[in-house]
This record gives sequence, structure tokens and C-alpha cells, in this order.
Amino acid sequence: MLAVILAFIAAGLAALLVMNREEKVMRTVPVSANAAVDGFTLAKPIVIAVPERAQGEEPPVKEKEVRELNPRTIPLFKSAESKLPKPEDAICLRFGPIPEKNLKKLRTSIERIGWMDRVQIKAVDLAERIVYAGPYSTEVKAAKALEKLVQEGLQNGKLFALDGKGWGIEIARTPERLQAENWAREAASAWSLKNVIVMERNPRKGYVELVFPNISQDENKLLIKTFKGREGGKFSACQP
Repeated sequence: MLAVILAFIAAGLAALLVMNREEKVMRTVPVSANAAVDGFTLAKPIVIAVPERAQGEEPPVKEKEVRELNPRTIPLFKSAESKLPKPEDAICLRFGPIPEKNLKKLRTSIERIGWMDRVQIKAVDLAERIVYAGPYSTEVKAAKALEKLVQEGLQNGKLFALDGKGWGIEIARTPERLQAENWAREAASAWSLKNVIVMERNPRKGYVELVFPNISQDENKLLIKTFKGREGGKFSACQP
């Protein structure tokens, strides 16, 4: 009878040891989680270990380490024109901007080369568009924010006063409205900026450009020869 009791006690102790061991494993097995950095969820879940530690002890995965797993995409702020060929190699040319009132000076040349029915005349939205972050209440705060952006990849950023309304950080500039709006969205997303604004300066009206689509190489040469340097316009490639 004594032997049976001892065997029962031994079995109970063994079960208790197994339970303790399994409990320890459950606390140390890594768990999958979607890690987020500054509000951006990583594309793939990462594995975060949860080791035993005292309450209040700093987690082993620091914010800096998590940030390195999710490098931000740095906007390049390249214009659409940067992807187009040189004017002399283009199959679509645009010439301008020129004052609309000066179109009549080019009419004879357009008729002479037989392009009256093919040329497209488009109004040009001319303005200086500045993409900036702000406003910041003081120059000191703006300078600190600029320093942080430079560390995170901003190039050619600079401070400027906002006509008595604080300070801004210039991020990029372009005359193209849609391009400026796209750049503003890129900057806000890449650097978690709460306020990115497109500001227009020096708008000019009454300008047009001539568009010559679907041209051959011989037509390209003829057009450049005919209009180059006239009325202050310049040639550039365009999407056909």
C-alpha cells in the first residue's frame, strides 16, 4: 500500500514539473504582430519576441530598430518631363509658352509648313508653385523640423518667412499644378507631415503653347528649324 501511495505522489510531482515547463515556453515563444511605425503598418508582419522581464523594463525591440525594418521612401521630386526624350528625338513637341497675342506672328509659318489643321493650341497655367511644410510659429521650431527632415532624406530644403504668419520649410517647387499636388502628398506620406501646402506665386495669364503630336523625325527637324527662338518660346518633348 505504501508503494502505491509513493508512486501516486511521484506521478503528481512529474505532472507539476511538466506544467511549469510548458508555462515557461508559452511566455518565451515569439508571437507575430503587425508592427507600426509613425502610423504606417509594415507590409509584412514581423516577429517580436516576448521574453520574461521585470515590470517596467525596456522592451528589447526599440523604436529605432523597428524603424530600420521599415525604411521610408524618400521622394525624389522628379518632374514628368525628366522621363521624356530630348526635343530633337521626340515624336511629340510642344513650343512655348508664348503670349497669346503673339500667335498671329506665327500664323504664316504654320500655314507654310502645312500644320494649320494639325497643331494644337493650349492655354498655359503659369505660376511659381512652392510645396512647403508649415506653418511653424517660430524660426527656431522651423529650423529644428528642417534638421529632422534633412536627416530623413530631404534635399535642398530651406526656411522662409510666411508674410507674418510664421515660418515654412520649402520642400520643392514647380510650375505644374498637378505635379505640385502629387509632391505634397508624397512628402506628407514619406515624412508623416501633418500640414503640407502648395502655395502659388506670380501667376501669369494670357499665355499659350503649340503642341505638335505624332511627328516623324523629318517633321521634328522642320518644326525646330521653323520656330526655334521665336516669341520667347522653347521646345520640349511631350506625351503623344
